[in-house]
Amino acid sequence: MPELSAGNTSIEECELVIFDKDGTLIDQHPLLLQLATTRRNCIREHGGEEIANLWEKIVGVNLKTGKIDYSGPLGSIPRSEELLVASAAFYLSGFPWDNAIRTTRKAYNEADQSSTPPFGSVLLEGAKETLLYN
Repeated sequence: MPELSAGNTSIEECELVIFDKDGTLIDQHPLLLQLATTRRNCIREHGGEEIANLWEKIVGVNLKTGKIDYSGPLGSIPRSEELLVASAAFYLSGFPWDNAIRTTRKAYNEADQSSTPPFGSVLLEGAKETLLYN
């Protein structure tokens, strides 16, 4: 049987893997809020409150109201592209571009490392029963 590995975790016996990017099984809102909160905290640690506030606008989230623009960067593009977009918060605040990218990448990596499963994931109503149905 093939082994499934993700990060530092390995699963030797796995019968099924489901990827849910479009919110079919998992409520994306709590997941994205958790992701945004963790990333914003790390952005703030590296750049301060003003850059963290600008970052929220750039990626399309308002953590005070819990509003997420699902057509914005946080809700619609891959992490690698979001890193470039998010780097604009540092760049517009006076960081040279290469330093802005490096600092954003470091903050995102720290945010990812500090996150723990289930990463804010909440199953949609009926999803578990549907998956367990034989």
